[in-house]
Parts: sequence; structure tokens; C-alpha cells
Amino acid sequence: MIAATRELELALGDGIKRVEENEQESVIVQRRALRAKKTINEKEGIREEDLEALRPCPKGAFAPNDIHRVTHHLARTTIYPGAEIYPKDLG
Repeated sequence: MIAATRELELALGDGIKRVEENEQESVIVQRRALRAKKTINEKEGIREEDLEALRPCPKGAFAPNDIHRVTHHLARTTIYPGAEIYPKDLG
């Protein structure tokens, strides 16, 4: 019974969230990115209601918890519906 308890303690981990080595390949598919719900024209202000969080999240795209870094900026180029938002898209 003690051995089973120790095994359970190991399975619970240390409580720190991180992407483990065996999850590296699937992290892009599992995470969500901020994407345009509608066409956002060049020099148009980006509002929260213009965005949605959808999978997958390509490297470099803004994650949903970065929404405050995206809203109230002007679009540098036209962003089409479904396109993920990158830092280069913001003016």
C-alpha cells in the first residue's frame, strides 16, 4: 500500500504546469490562437469583439491571454477572417 501511495505521489507531479517532452509535437494543435472573426481592414482599430480563440496556435501567434496586447491597436495590413494575429500585424 505504501508503494502504491508513493507511485500516486509521483504521478501527481510538482504542481508546476509545463509542456513535457512527449507533448512538444502536439502543442501547436492543442493551443489556441487569437484569430479574426471578420475582415479587419488596414489602419482599423482591433476590438475584442473582432477576435476569437481557435486552434491551432502557430508559433509566434498571439494566445488568448495576450488579448490586451492586441486590442486597441491599428491593423498594419488587412487581416482576413480566420487568420491568426501576429505582432507584425499590429501598427
